[in-house]
Amino acid sequence: MRSIVRGAIFVLVTALVIALLHTWIKNKSYMFDQETIFTITKKAISKFNTTGKATHTQIYEEVAKTLEAKYPGHILPKRDREWIFVNAGGWMASFYLLHASLTEYVYFMGTAMQTSGHAGRHWLNISDIVVAGEFREWPEGSTESTVLYPGDTTFQLWGTTVGMDWKAGTWVVEYGRGISVPTLMVCISDTLTGTTDVYNLYKIFVIWGKAIFMELTQLKM
Repeated sequence: MRSIVRGAIFVLVTALVIALLHTWIKNKSYMFDQETIFTITKKAISKFNTTGKATHTQIYEEVAKTLEAKYPGHILPKRDREWIFVNAGGWMASFYLLHASLTEYVYFMGTAMQTSGHAGRHWLNISDIVVAGEFREWPEGSTESTVLYPGDTTFQLWGTTVGMDWKAGTWVVEYGRGISVPTLMVCISDTLTGTTDVYNLYKIFVIWGKAIFMELTQLKM
C-alpha cells in the first residue's frame, strides 16, 4: 500500500513540476524569436542567391554578422566558435553554436554526407530554416513525409518528434526555445553509447558551457 501511495505522490509531483515548467517557459520573455531568425536567414539567402552561386558558408557568415550586430554580447565570439560533430538518433551532423542559455539556443547545423534518423523528443520548441540542400521530415503518426528546400521552414513542438533525412550538403539555421539542457543530452546520446569519442564530447560541453556561462554572467536565462 505504501509503495502505491509513494508512486501516486511521485506521479502527481512530477506532473505538477512539468506543468509549472511549461507555464514558466510559455510566459517568460525571450531574447530571440523564430520570425526574426527566419527573416535574417531569408535575407541572407536572397542576397547571395542573386548570383546563382550561393554557398552555405556565405549565407552563414552573413547571418552570424547580422546576429552579432542585433544581439551584441549574446553571440559567442568568433574565436570560440567551431564546427563540432554531433551523433544522435542514428544520424550524424555538425553544428556551429552561436548562442546558448538555459532556455534558448541558436546554431548552424548540417551534414556533408547523406544521413538520417530520429530527431529526438525535446523539452523545447525547435524551429529550422533550410539554407542549402534537401531536408526531409517524417512526422510521428503519419505515413507521409515532407521535403524542404532552401528558404523553407519547419517547426517541431516540444514533446513531439519526427524522422529526419538529410541529403549530402544540407545545412540549416536552428533556433530552440524551452529547456535546453535535455536537448544537449539528446545531442550526445550516440556519442555516449556508440562512438565513445570522448574528445568530441569534451568539445560539446566546453562550447555549451562557455555560451551558458556568458549568459548567466549577464543574468540571462
